[in-house]
Amino acid sequence: MDFNLNVLTKIGKEEDIEPIKEAIRQGILVNPRGMEPLGAKGLFEVMTDKYKGQLSEDTVKHTPWTRQFHTRSATDPNGEAIEDLVAWTEKHWEGLVLKPAHGYSGHGIFVGYKQENPKKHVQTALDAGDYIVQQLVPLGLWSEQSTWPILEERSLFLKEWQTDFRCFITDEGLQGFLARFGGVPTNVGSGGGIQPLAILKNDMRPRVAVEKINEGLLKLGYEAFVEIQNEVNKKAIEMGFTYLLGPIMISLRPRLLTTDHIGELRQYARNLWQDALKLEELWRGGELDDLVQVGPEERELALKQPWRGSPALMVSDGLFSFGADLMNG
Repeated sequence: MDFNLNVLTKIGKEEDIEPIKEAIRQGILVNPRGMEPLGAKGLFEVMTDKYKGQLSEDTVKHTPWTRQFHTRSATDPNGEAIEDLVAWTEKHWEGLVLKPAHGYSGHGIFVGYKQENPKKHVQTALDAGDYIVQQLVPLGLWSEQSTWPILEERSLFLKEWQTDFRCFITDEGLQGFLARFGGVPTNVGSGGGIQPLAILKNDMRPRVAVEKINEGLLKLGYEAFVEIQNEVNKKAIEMGFTYLLGPIMISLRPRLLTTDHIGELRQYARNLWQDALKLEELWRGGELDDLVQVGPEERELALKQPWRGSPALMVSDGLFSFGADLMNG
């Protein structure tokens, strides 16, 4: 089931959801409800604060500094004490991001360096509630260049895009990936696109391979490039490859990974799965009640169907760079 528990309980005020509740009690839903309270972004605070010593180094390394956002004390990315998180956020606005803990598609996100008037956006987040503040990941770590057309000038150039990498994980380990590209944020619902993936099987460095691919695409010339791009877009629409804003952008230049990267991602997936088990144990033991915001009805449903590592699909957008980013060039 893909509904969040708060959505399910809201539906239950208008519709009969007793059959779903019974399915939860019998433990026959594919994605166990007992893990859902731990799926919100606010839980990243657990991974980057006092419980990080109980989790794998992999998980901590690939999780940005995060704090649940409200009037409170906290610790900063360096572990130093913050007396007033709200005031600290306004002061360090350029290097931070505010986002809904249960949000999706990039909606409601305030990126510090892009948006002036921090007091206004901070107040919006406080009024809405259920927000987190995160350290802005250095943009160069996510940036790669891809050949792109300038339609008005009928020419090609190397465009710098932000990238994003998502892992799909089950009880049997890493199952696949999704690579996105776009602005900040890269969410498809905010105008981002999808990038093909390719495995680099020789000893060529990813950056060199990317440069060669871009060079080849530039040599195609504008007319041929756009013709291929239009054909790809047409096929995508025929296959229903659309989202909230309509057809999804697709890059002709693939995101490159090496076989070593695949091995590292498999290890990351195994570690994350085990860490999720640990987090469930902590939550069911009441140790995360101050961090996991869940209503009494939602909590009751979640406790009826423990996860405990049973088959499920876990999705993780970790902090990954594969050697073609613009930061480490």
